[in-house]
Amino acid sequence: MTSQLYLPALKARMGDWWYYTSSMTFQQIASTIKRPDEIAERSSLKMWIQRELEPKRQDQIVAYLANQPQRFFGAIIAGIYGGDPEWLPVSVGESAGMAGQPLEDRTRESFGIIRLRGDESIFPLDGQHRVEAIKAALKTSGGEALATEEVSVIFVGHEVSEDGRKRTRRLFSTLNRYAKPVSKAEIVVLSEDDHFACVTRKLIEEYPGLAVDFVPITKEANIGSDDKRSLLNVIGLYNVVKAICIPPGTRKQRHWEHGPLNQDDMQRFEQQAREFWDAMKARVPAIADVMGSKPDADIASKYRTETGGHLLLRPFGLVTFAKAVGAVIAGGGTVKQAVQKLSRVPFELSSPPWAGLVWDPARQTIVPKKAPLVRDIMLHLAGCSLRRSVKDIEAEYKGITGRKL
Repeated sequence: MTSQLYLPALKARMGDWWYYTSSMTFQQIASTIKRPDEIAERSSLKMWIQRELEPKRQDQIVAYLANQPQRFFGAIIAGIYGGDPEWLPVSVGESAGMAGQPLEDRTRESFGIIRLRGDESIFPLDGQHRVEAIKAALKTSGGEALATEEVSVIFVGHEVSEDGRKRTRRLFSTLNRYAKPVSKAEIVVLSEDDHFACVTRKLIEEYPGLAVDFVPITKEANIGSDDKRSLLNVIGLYNVVKAICIPPGTRKQRHWEHGPLNQDDMQRFEQQAREFWDAMKARVPAIADVMGSKPDADIASKYRTETGGHLLLRPFGLVTFAKAVGAVIAGGGTVKQAVQKLSRVPFELSSPPWAGLVWDPARQTIVPKKAPLVRDIMLHLAGCSLRRSVKDIEAEYKGITGRKL
């Protein structure tokens, strides 16, 4: 910073922190907020606060800024190294809309302007990836259009002393310890940019047998041991949709997950997903039985038992089966052909080839560690083409189970 900066703000207090809620343009953020290792006294600053940047996360945010017209960020929390912002209060007078309404002192005294002298060093306590993405986005083609957009910034002062460092360290730790990331299930339920999430929700809303009675919205990927009716949960259904729709080696997966939505892609993915479930009901009796039952019939319990049961009534098994279907589709087959071929595979968990590989008889639990091998075994047993040799598959299988495939 080389000149003073005046920003509108609200002054507030929590605990023993006074803080200032303001807004800055993207250009102001890019020119004033620095990484800790860019600050002149970085040798002392970096040793007590530094968040490692993840380039992939930064690239995702840049793409979001470039492609999403309804973009929005939460507030960035910034520390000021070398002093507090100067508070210039603004008095609140009478207005026609507030005639006769008394204002509390707190309300009258909260409005103002903060003045940054120009010699402070400002660094992000929370929002470092957003700050770096803003800087990167402004440098892209068309990035100048973002320069005047604004985002909320909360300023807290940092005192250059050992006590000051302790306070800011504690604040940094608190922000990261108690910040709760959005769960995968919440992304599936709420996202309007993820193609696969949108298809998943549409299936739950419209496709017979995939309503919330059979596809519950839970935060965990697995189904509880006491669940007697669910086919799989919302995360599992989302993973199935992705498995059959994403071609191997594609570079568009990030776009499909982060948007913006392409309606042609959406229609294609939805059609593939519907074809998959149509074929599953036609070719896999256990799936048809559960999807065609009444919610209170607890039919799934027949196929998900303490001794094993049906592989495809376990989220791991069904998602891996969908990945095998996706491999057949990638080789030129249709969804219907893929399911027809793969439905010939044995699915009893307590019997070969799954006992000792997918199913642990002693612990009576699924072992979800060898998905690529399980997929390849399905493809091999169904007579489908493989990307690696049968000899390699057999050797890996024998190394785990001690049996021949």
